[in-house]
Amino acid sequence: MYRVKGFFGIFCDAVVKDQFGQAVFVSLIGNDSSLQELAAKLSLSPSTEGSIQSVTIDCDGEDFTFSASQLSQKNAQRLPESARFKGLHAFWSSKKLHPQFADDGCGYVLFNPITETDKSLNLKLWNAIRQVSKIPLLDKWQSLFLQIAKEREWVKELEARGKVNALEVCLPPFEELADAISHLVVSGTLTK
Repeated sequence: MYRVKGFFGIFCDAVVKDQFGQAVFVSLIGNDSSLQELAAKLSLSPSTEGSIQSVTIDCDGEDFTFSASQLSQKNAQRLPESARFKGLHAFWSSKKLHPQFADDGCGYVLFNPITETDKSLNLKLWNAIRQVSKIPLLDKWQSLFLQIAKEREWVKELEARGKVNALEVCLPPFEELADAISHLVVSGTLTK
């Protein structure tokens, strides 16, 4: 767990950054009142007294600061009774993670590297690629297309701390993707 600076009793158990150092996903754990206070201060307009514009997390001596504007989706929930520490709540905030919301051909896939199998991760990645692609992709292309996407850096692993890792899927613009797929079909690499 990482300490959230300036907030007593709030800890970060996972943080993911994109290649520009911007927050993609942040997971915080703490008591309900502390998390509610943090959420409220982040949601206030910058000119309002008591508002905060950024949060700094101490990730084992490396500070990671994210601003409220980087994270557009927020969710809070009580940890289950079976959790080791009773009475805590979880709060996570992220960019739009679901690829179907991405208009730019980009999306994110979050996964737990300890419990995720290669097969299930590849399926999540394939589903994300199909959702952000403006060109229909055949299921029989999955294995080969994933390999090509990684080689062409359309899929990149993001910097993460904690128990969550992430992949960024960012397909090229429509014309470039259409040309690439046409070339692969014509060359016989991808079959109809």
